[in-house]
Amino acid sequence: MGRLEAAAVRVLNGKAKYVMALAWIGLLVAGGLFGLQFFDETADEDDSLPKSSLAYQADAALSLIPFGNGDGVVLMVGNDKVNITDEEAMAFFDQLFALAQQMSPPSSPFALHTPYMSYVYVGSGWQAYPSPKPHYRSQDGSRLMATATVLGWGSTIYTVRTIRDASKSILQLLPEGSRVWCSGDDIIWDIILGALENDLIIGDGISIPTALVVLCLTLRSTRYVLVPLLSIAASILSSFLLMRPVAKSMAVSAVAPNLMMSLSIAMSVDYALFVFSRFREEMRAGKSVQDACTAVLSTAGHTIFVSGFTFIACSLTLLSVPVKLLASMGVAAAITVACTVVVNLTLVPTIILIFPSFFREATTDRGCCSWKKEQRYVVASAAAKQHGTSSRFNDNHGDDDDDDDDMLLLAEDEDTPLTRSAGANVVAVDAIAARARKSPWYRFGKRVTRRAWLCIAIITALAAAAFYPALTFRHVSGVDCECPQNYGVVKDFYAVSNTFGAGYILPFGLLIEAANGSLLTQQHFNNVAAVCNHLAAALPDVHVSDFDGLAINNGVPVSFTDEVSPCFFPNGTTDVPCYQQTPPVECVRTCFNKNYFTTNDALDLVWLRPRVDGSSARGQKWIHRARAEIETLQEQLGVRIMLARGGVEDVDMIAHVFGRFHVAIASVAAVVFVLMLLAFRSVAIALKAVLSIALTQGLVYGISTCVYDYGIFAFLGWNSLAPTGGLCWIPSILVFTILVGLGLDYHIFLLSRVVEFRRLGFDDEESVLLGLARTGRVITAAGVIMAIAFLGLLFSHEALVQQLAFFIVIAVLIDTFVVRACLVPAMMSVLGRFNWWPLTMPKVTRSQHLEPGTFGYGPIVGHVAFGDDDTDTDDVDVDERGRQMR
Repeated sequence: MGRLEAAAVRVLNGKAKYVMALAWIGLLVAGGLFGLQFFDETADEDDSLPKSSLAYQADAALSLIPFGNGDGVVLMVGNDKVNITDEEAMAFFDQLFALAQQMSPPSSPFALHTPYMSYVYVGSGWQAYPSPKPHYRSQDGSRLMATATVLGWGSTIYTVRTIRDASKSILQLLPEGSRVWCSGDDIIWDIILGALENDLIIGDGISIPTALVVLCLTLRSTRYVLVPLLSIAASILSSFLLMRPVAKSMAVSAVAPNLMMSLSIAMSVDYALFVFSRFREEMRAGKSVQDACTAVLSTAGHTIFVSGFTFIACSLTLLSVPVKLLASMGVAAAITVACTVVVNLTLVPTIILIFPSFFREATTDRGCCSWKKEQRYVVASAAAKQHGTSSRFNDNHGDDDDDDDDMLLLAEDEDTPLTRSAGANVVAVDAIAARARKSPWYRFGKRVTRRAWLCIAIITALAAAAFYPALTFRHVSGVDCECPQNYGVVKDFYAVSNTFGAGYILPFGLLIEAANGSLLTQQHFNNVAAVCNHLAAALPDVHVSDFDGLAINNGVPVSFTDEVSPCFFPNGTTDVPCYQQTPPVECVRTCFNKNYFTTNDALDLVWLRPRVDGSSARGQKWIHRARAEIETLQEQLGVRIMLARGGVEDVDMIAHVFGRFHVAIASVAAVVFVLMLLAFRSVAIALKAVLSIALTQGLVYGISTCVYDYGIFAFLGWNSLAPTGGLCWIPSILVFTILVGLGLDYHIFLLSRVVEFRRLGFDDEESVLLGLARTGRVITAAGVIMAIAFLGLLFSHEALVQQLAFFIVIAVLIDTFVVRACLVPAMMSVLGRFNWWPLTMPKVTRSQHLEPGTFGYGPIVGHVAFGDDDTDTDDVDVDERGRQMR
């Protein structure tokens, strides 16, 4: 036992344990009062674009145009059985305008455009004028569209809801069976936070009870399950409280609370499994509660600390990614795991020491989640034979892979079981190993090591096959990833996009520089027409009617006249005579029809509304092609042209992040290598850890690409596995570091057992098999619990969260059942004595093929720690004669 752990337990066993408990109670109260406000301090936008990027420059230029931040609202009406006639549509839109006049207050300026008329409200009056727009009717005639342009986030949301409700109230003016669809730019983003909170409740409602049931079945005591509930709450509230200062200093992703909740559940239950399985074994060895806690801190506590520190170090490598939202997710994950580690190393021992009787009785509790079995296991030894003991193995046991407390060491009277007090029978490590050899995990490992090269070849081949899709996956962002697909405004967005194109809701801004520093010249108007005509001819999914601005109206070039001049707002104000009298036709087209004005005489804004969504994989290709055409136009016309909005920022952000992603990969690999080298002092183990993680990552990314890009599970009809045309770029970056931290958790736990057996004198292969046998059940349960904790997020409605959950669930299952169970034993079997280089392990002193009741080269001396395993053996201390010491 470590002196530090023993000293800590002695301190906690005094009055300090009540001080610790009060401190945690105070922290829980503070977390409940202030920590939950963290939900309101998250964000879904990032300002991390480098100033050198084209998108940053275009966005900065667009900010100089006040209405460059204007937002669109689209209303679509239609009937699948009959086409709506012009008379019916005109009556409907006239009535809609009448209701729009009652909006209080309308945004200023406000414009409503129907296929037949345009209505403009600026200042204190409305202007109405004919403005036919044939492209506002779908090609098959079954759908018609009206658009509204407003200024400001709140105005967009208000307008969408008002127009939608007004349209439904007058739907009887259209043929029976007609429907309305209404969506807008800002409102589809406004619903994200509320949707994430709702999904969080659903996910945790699934994950927490299921994970606790698995824990209960594993530990077979309901009493142990009460502590994880408290540790989950303490981890969540304390991590939320610590994240509030972080949220004030940097943009924190709105998905961060979902990730933190799932991590808290998964790690708290996993760590509880490590702590209480070890505590139970120490108690069954006859130790006091205080001594058992000391043993727990020095063994399971050490594993928890190393595992948590590794996860924290890997998560913080996301700080090397120059995107604040992603960096914030790494900080959130690191803080969550740090809090979980502290809770399990301080609060959990404190609770055990405050209520010793409660947990002492749980050691032999046979209530719920338990079952009784006849199982007696007697160990014979050379020392026992010297004492004339007639002990033997009784094969009347129910489960060779059982981690329960039914293994009883019989005294000289074989029908009288000894307790964990004095006079325990002699026990040898060989007998413990013999018990382990009856485990299904041992037999499975034997098959793997006998075919080690074949196993390695198969896993490597699968990983190699997965590497192609893993390295060539497409990125998607925007509505497809971040918006809840079950919300009406999002469904309406897709309905409008499929009919008229996403550009009417998420338009692009085309910024064209004036040739001579002034927009009011015929040359500039000619340049605008040339640009629009060229792009319409060169780009797919674009028609010339999709361009609108000062010099072009629905694709029709505007003739330059002096009457255009009054349309410009001096000093950005709206108090000009143009709004107090009937404006000329050209002024209406340029000022009112498109609600356009500028305070920058050198730039002209043209709205571009293609059918493609710029945040999709196809839209990103469209943006790259558009930029190539724009470069050609700049050379021809000698003016600067920039593309903004419409997903352009996402394209530059993704390129910027993945351009630096190799730094994060190298950082994670270095962290893993160094930590594994320090933990095991073996270069081979450190390299093997890096290699196994690389294979896991290849498999996970390859499988995810096949699901969400290739759509191999599309036939299931489950939205959580529906193809999105690529991988959402945020989880594809985020999970890389998280998967490493989670995977090393089980890797470290298994290798610790293998090293322990090797130091006890078993040969290399046998050490691997015994380590696998003794950790199989615990690691399997931990992996299943971890997968369940994140499985709940698969039932969310945002593709970003669904893919995040899928990544982690698949990775945990692969680590648990492929890497830990197959790849690691096979690789260690092949490497043999080179596993430990440059260390020199003790000579092999124990045979691989001992039968129960026999010994190899004699018992060892010292403490034999075999907790948290798949067999029914407790840790023991033995002397030079192989006798169990008190």
